[in-house]
Amino acid sequence: MDLIDQFADLVVGADDPRRLAERTLEGVMALNNGRRGAIFTQADDKVALFASRGIDQAALDSMGRVIHI
Repeated sequence: MDLIDQFADLVVGADDPRRLAERTLEGVMALNNGRRGAIFTQADDKVALFASRGIDQAALDSMGRVIHI
């Protein structure tokens, strides 16, 4: 299956934004041989984890306290 077909398959039945984000992230990570990845949202000067593979919100919160995000 080529890249265009893979990404076309992502949007079929993608009525849940979080699930679409997770599937897209998986595709991008596969292309780059990634082990960890994340998609974030930002509101009211706060960054929140929206979808991830290998990263959780607790790890991000800890990092934010160290580097003052």
